[in-house]
Amino acid sequence: MLTLHVSPDRVDDVVDFYRRERVLEAAHASAAELLIDPAEPGTIVVTAWWGDAEAYDAWRQSSQRAVFERGLADLVGDVFSADARELTVVHRTRADR
Repeated sequence: MLTLHVSPDRVDDVVDFYRRERVLEAAHASAAELLIDPAEPGTIVVTAWWGDAEAYDAWRQSSQRAVFERGLADLVGDVFSADARELTVVHRTRADR
């Protein structure tokens, strides 16, 4: 889970960047989402699920990820911070089962 903190007036720019550059698709995660919370302007949450630790490590070390990070920093400027957390799924359900 990645939480981005940007200036509230740059949220749409960040969402457009993720869509245009196909950041979520490039991560090759099993699933990924880009979320915003209208109650917390300027906060964007990225969730992604990888099949195993090796796949996630490959994304973390990817040169493409580094390019995206630089592009995002260039887009939002100095008003930007990010917090990453790695969580382990211990229980899951799906509605399509």
